[in-house]
Amino acid sequence: YEQGAKDKVPNTVFHSAVTYGDLIFTYGGLIQDTLLPVQNSPIDTSFQYFDTNNFKWVDLTSEVPAGGPSLWGHCAVMVGSRMVLL
Repeated sequence: YEQGAKDKVPNTVFHSAVTYGDLIFTYGGLIQDTLLPVQNSPIDTSFQYFDTNNFKWVDLTSEVPAGGPSLWGHCAVMVGSRMVLL
């Protein structure tokens, strides 16, 4: 997945994040690139991980079937090697 490496992802709030080894996976949330109230924020449907070894973000959004659900205020857990959204 290194081909999708980038230095920055959108600023989000109310997203989920889990760790798996040296990686931190994040999904969804509300985009907060401005000082708009939360209720005016667009929902982020991206899925990515942050590699703590090289300090790069890797976009995995295309790996989510049908773009995945638009979620914010949710949680996630790791079950074995799978990230489960609740």
